Amino acid sequence: MERLPYPGVQANKQFICVQSVVTDDQDHLWILDAAKLRGKDVDPGGAKLYRVDLGSNEIDKVYTLKAPAILPNSYLNDVRIDTQRKFAYMTDSSAGGILVLNLSTGKAWRALTGIQEVAAEPQTPYQKARHIKPAASDGIELSKDGNTLYFTSLGGRHLYAINTASLRAPDQTMEERQKAIETLSTTLPGADGLCLQGHTLYMANLPENSLYAFDLKTKQGRTIDTPPIRWADTLAAAPDGTLYFTTSQLNYDKKDRIPYGLYKLAE
Repeated sequence: MERLPYPGVQANKQFICVQSVVTDDQDHLWILDAAKLRGKDVDPGGAKLYRVDLGSNEIDKVYTLKAPAILPNSYLNDVRIDTQRKFAYMTDSSAGGILVLNLSTGKAWRALTGIQEVAAEPQTPYQKARHIKPAASDGIELSKDGNTLYFTSLGGRHLYAINTASLRAPDQTMEERQKAIETLSTTLPGADGLCLQGHTLYMANLPENSLYAFDLKTKQGRTIDTPPIRWADTLAAAPDGTLYFTTSQLNYDKKDRIPYGLYKLAE
């Protein structure tokens, strides 16, 4: 099978460090470039959010993210798009924070930053044994109506939710937004990534090499019985309810890694 760069050779030459790729409900693919290489600060003016028209397979919009929304040590990790209100929400897993981008004006701001809920959680014995470094706000997911944003830290035990109206209001103080955050769980197994199907949030269960499902109605979670999964990552839901994900194997030494794969789960 021939493998070609997407959306094209020339387009790929401008990317620095693509971290997240998601689709929306209007036939667009969104590409988040963190523009931060290991051991270096963010490339000045390099952090960008690209929109690709899936009809033409061409980039038709580029948003450049700069200070003060982007800090020198920022690492943009995940993105969700609200096509109705025309806003994008992104996590900063290095500096810690939730960024908001107004897709109509191109203006971006740090809606949540410098607070406990977006900071890295203390390492667990499992993380230390597997050489997993703690990271701040990482996985996010947007409710279908766009009213609620869910988020976690990498390997975190806490699951949070906040009304997006609070994030979109640029005149709200950080204290006001922090009061709007709801803690949904303090007993996640150690999560990465979030994907919503119905009223269930799916995520990686890192300690158990599996997946974890959290019911937003009952506020109860369960581990999904699967063959060993080496760090489930980049979870995405298809219209028919099938869940797709990759494995990053970040918790394995390079010498112990096996071929990477694309997996699907239909509960």
